[in-house]
Amino acid sequence: MKVVWTQEALADLSGIATYYAAHASPTIAEAVGRRFAEVVERIRVAPFLAPRVTHRSEVRVITVVAIHSGYFIVCVAR
Repeated sequence: MKVVWTQEALADLSGIATYYAAHASPTIAEAVGRRFAEVVERIRVAPFLAPRVTHRSEVRVITVVAIHSGYFIVCVAR
């Protein structure tokens, strides 16, 4: 399955990386980045794990939440 990133999601991802690098450490920023990558890869390989969007059955959406920063990313998989 192909994962499509919205511009907003890419901007959120960049903001998350910047936040953790500045307020925590580069090591934590890398760990957070790896977590996002793992979730996205899991959805790419097993898209049925993400729920379908109502009225657009070919689209599945997953929200990845980083609790401490309050950021989230929505990945749309087709």
